[in-house]
Amino acid sequence: MNASQNPNYQWVNHPSADDNMMRRVQGWLDQDKSMVWFPILNSQNFPDVSPAILLQANQSHRCFAWSIEEAEDLLHIPEGLTGWLLPIDQPDTDVVVGLWEGELHFVAAVDQGTGQPQTLLSSKGITAMAVDSQDDRPNDATGS
Repeated sequence: MNASQNPNYQWVNHPSADDNMMRRVQGWLDQDKSMVWFPILNSQNFPDVSPAILLQANQSHRCFAWSIEEAEDLLHIPEGLTGWLLPIDQPDTDVVVGLWEGELHFVAAVDQGTGQPQTLLSSKGITAMAVDSQDDRPNDATGS
């Protein structure tokens, strides 16, 4: 049974929610895609941590991640934190999910300085790379 049709899960469209993100996540679950959730290391999620420590954590090659294999796994991410959600076979995402009072919330990440939408990679100052479909080697976005 598809996760989006499972009677054990209630998918509610809230007026302020990003329904497009929710539908994409439902699709990933329905396709049995393995996903990963990375907490966003910022002062909104961690107000008592100094900006210098957050910057150091963001630049670290180590990551904190939760494996998401089924819809119920989303209910085990840390309460009150937002994080990036993406299938493990994708290099970037704009899907941000948080858990509050047992409910998932999908939100858009926006650069507070420019107002531009952000993705996991752009939030870290990384340019997205295209993947060559023939041999799965990364190429730059221009295809060269």
